[in-house]
Amino acid sequence: MVPDFSELHNTFYYDGRRLIRKSGDRRSEENNNRYHRAHFNGRSYQEHRLIWFMFHNEWPDTIDHIDGNGKNNTLENLRSCSQACNIANSRKIKVGSSKYKGVCFYKRRGNWVANIMKDRVNFFIGYYTTESEAAQAYNVKAKELFGDYALLNEVA
Repeated sequence: MVPDFSELHNTFYYDGRRLIRKSGDRRSEENNNRYHRAHFNGRSYQEHRLIWFMFHNEWPDTIDHIDGNGKNNTLENLRSCSQACNIANSRKIKVGSSKYKGVCFYKRRGNWVANIMKDRVNFFIGYYTTESEAAQAYNVKAKELFGDYALLNEVA
């Protein structure tokens, strides 16, 4: 449910980082240590969605935190995007054989494999001798598929 725009402005002000209730009540709460939440008209909202709505007067489908920090709600760090672009900018899941996103070790061949997914389609990038070569290949394909939304591996 989209909140009322003028009522939202009458209830909160934005201090450049967080929403603050004009009545002086508590600011908001954290949800699973990932996002700040704000209560408004009996509902709980992710704070970054309310901030976007306050400044753009449009209710976003998905909001991306450019730096990957869900608690950094500065306007410069928020952008509206598709779910696919938001996933492209997500961190590597901590399970797996590689320290890099999109890379895993293929035991049968004894090689590193690079893969990436977009719009539910898996793209096989290739087999590589080293983990860092596979990570670099992933970066090239991620940039091609996702442009500025790609979260690239930091390869030494």
